[in-house]
Amino acid sequence: MRYTSTYGRVLPYSPKRAPGQTGTWKDFQVRLSQKENIIESRSVSYQRTHIGRGGKGGGSRPTGFIIWLVYDAAQLTSSDASVEVDTPDGQHVTATFDVSHLR
Repeated sequence: MRYTSTYGRVLPYSPKRAPGQTGTWKDFQVRLSQKENIIESRSVSYQRTHIGRGGKGGGSRPTGFIIWLVYDAAQLTSSDASVEVDTPDGQHVTATFDVSHLR
């Protein structure tokens, strides 16, 4: 997830921010499902992403984060699976893939 002008890292209150928005991965709901079954993840973690500022003194600034979910492969069948993401601003994104093609 990349930070945008309406969704950024934790900053003082702004009217553009939704109540409860933290500016972290916790604002996003991610699910893996097959048919009607939601597969529970074994663990969830995140990794911040940064870009170098360059110039004298260097340093970097945050640009977003990657959400890592780990699943037990034994819970999946060789059929289509869907990853669904609900964003803090109400968007719902779905990506479907064929588990039988994963190695």
